[in-house]
Amino acid sequence: MSIPKVLLLLSGLLFLTLYSVLAMTTEVKQSATMVATENPQVVQALVSRTACTMAKTNGVAAYYYTEYQAGVGTYTYFNPALMCPTPTYPFEISSFSFTLGDPGGYIWPVMVDVVVYALAQAPNYCGDPGVELCRYLVTADSSTYAYPTVGTYTFPAPCYVEGPVYIGLEYRDGAEGSTPSVMFDNNAASVVCDNWMRRYDGPYYEWYDFWMSPVPGYPIFWVGGETPCAWQPGHPYKMHFPQLPNDTGWDVNATAPLVLADDWQCSQTGAVKEIHFWGSWKNGVVGRILYFVLSVRSDIPANPPQIPYSRPDQTLWERDISEFTVNPVDPPSLEGWYDPSTGETLPNDHGAYFQYNICLDNEIDWFLQEQGTIYWLNISAVLEDPQNTQWGWKSTLNPFKDAAVWAGQLDWVELWEPSHPIQNQFYAQVDPQGMLMGGGTDYYGQGWYKYESGWWNIWFYDHPFTYDRKKVIRIEFGLSKLIPTTPSSVVFAVNWSTDRWSLVPQQDSMPPLPGVSEELYIGRDTLLVGPDLAGYYGIDYVIQDYNPEWVSVDIMGSNLMVVGAITHDCRQSLDLSFVITGDALLCNCKPGDANGDNMFDISDVVYLIAYIFSGGSKPKPYDICSGDANKDCSTDISDAVYLIAYIFSGGTPPCACWEWLTKCGPPLRK
Repeated sequence: MSIPKVLLLLSGLLFLTLYSVLAMTTEVKQSATMVATENPQVVQALVSRTACTMAKTNGVAAYYYTEYQAGVGTYTYFNPALMCPTPTYPFEISSFSFTLGDPGGYIWPVMVDVVVYALAQAPNYCGDPGVELCRYLVTADSSTYAYPTVGTYTFPAPCYVEGPVYIGLEYRDGAEGSTPSVMFDNNAASVVCDNWMRRYDGPYYEWYDFWMSPVPGYPIFWVGGETPCAWQPGHPYKMHFPQLPNDTGWDVNATAPLVLADDWQCSQTGAVKEIHFWGSWKNGVVGRILYFVLSVRSDIPANPPQIPYSRPDQTLWERDISEFTVNPVDPPSLEGWYDPSTGETLPNDHGAYFQYNICLDNEIDWFLQEQGTIYWLNISAVLEDPQNTQWGWKSTLNPFKDAAVWAGQLDWVELWEPSHPIQNQFYAQVDPQGMLMGGGTDYYGQGWYKYESGWWNIWFYDHPFTYDRKKVIRIEFGLSKLIPTTPSSVVFAVNWSTDRWSLVPQQDSMPPLPGVSEELYIGRDTLLVGPDLAGYYGIDYVIQDYNPEWVSVDIMGSNLMVVGAITHDCRQSLDLSFVITGDALLCNCKPGDANGDNMFDISDVVYLIAYIFSGGSKPKPYDICSGDANKDCSTDISDAVYLIAYIFSGGTPPCACWEWLTKCGPPLRK
């Protein structure tokens, strides 16, 4: 053979081996159609809000490449936000499905890596693959991955991504002409920059820069994943703000029959689809939760003195939740255990705590909340062994409005952080002329001081001044006459140093003594007034706005003796850690507008009658909501009667969409 012919033949072979994509037979393409019908399975976690399989291929295996070998890679761009339900991120990639072509005689198994890359120039996906995010070695054998069989590799640990990625296969071994090939479909117009190739660990090549005609379609890849049932700071929420856990706070006993509740304010009208909260175990002994009893209740606002603190009211929604995910948290600090029903406190009791994630996948389980409304979340944990294990709901760093509450068998009780109250004794005798003699324990200075206003006052140091805490006071005392046969009178008050007093630096070490402005520097509230009073009294008092540095009891009167004690506590109201999330709700139904023309008239009545009695078309766009004029959660003749009364007799108009959903619940179509 002449040298020119040899060179020509070699050139042709080189062209074929470097650039050609060999079209498979018609029989193979028909088999590929079968591959598309046998779609790879999507691996799902035990609890999943959204399971998603992403694919750009049409599943028709039309081409393979003869030059796969060690160092060659093929990648496709995937954006879960465009291909999976929202909200999407963080997205958890858990499986990768593919098939490898072997025209005959290729060497199996082949070692490949499933690799996930971030975008090099995000959000521009024409900037080629960037930082490697995850890599998994797959030993691809012929029984699992040889075309037309599609094999699914399930990742040993999910690959978490926060945005679009490139994902594909990189070969670890193999030689040209004997290595099973990634299969490509017959899509003749794959999107520019969607697919990339890499040769021999070198640079990346965009699809249309790499291939000569014919350009193959998409690599036959399926990517399985989901948005996990989890939440972390920075993710969306549908409440006033997330109440994050306090690593050094308290786990408050919420083991059934105890129930804890905390309030939230809805920030966007829509469906509550996720509830996340934090908790842990007494003594660090982890037990088994059979289920959580969760409920949502309406709010009873505080209205002192009749209602001293807000609390839950009517039950609006309730579920027993046995399916939830748990994420452990192990901070470097210790936290305490607190049982409000017994008063038991165990500081530095345990370290680890847990995030509990509840995702409500079914529409009928969603709770519909309305923007600006206050609701209460109630939680009680039903345990397998409540005698030996106890579970507590964790306190928060971010309190909102009033404190959380707890209940056992009786009514709701406000929750306060465990503390160490101070108790001081006091006693006094006031003669018929109003002069006082007396004393007490741990009082300031000389004891009782007389003020220009006529009050006698004895000061006790409390705790450092702060706006972050409240003052809780309990005063118990006995009254009697000094001279039994002589009339007596008494005015008894509690008082304290105001915030103005504590904000004056040079006066921090002493109470506001006589001579200062009582109006500016002394807060006072009269608790008892009357002539000839005698007996035992117990009075509770709370200073809501701040914790004063000094507290006192004040007395005015004549011919009396008083002996008692004041217990004062610098207390922090206790709130609990949780996050409410969900979606804004599209409420596009007009109850009673059966024919969907956005108005109420006799045509809706005719439409309903035809539907009910003559097999006419269903109300539109929603079967029940659109026909339910009287808001009884059904469509029947009573709705036609209701509309006639409204149209012709001035009856009550049909309700709004939101009112219907609140009563009848989602979905709009039943």
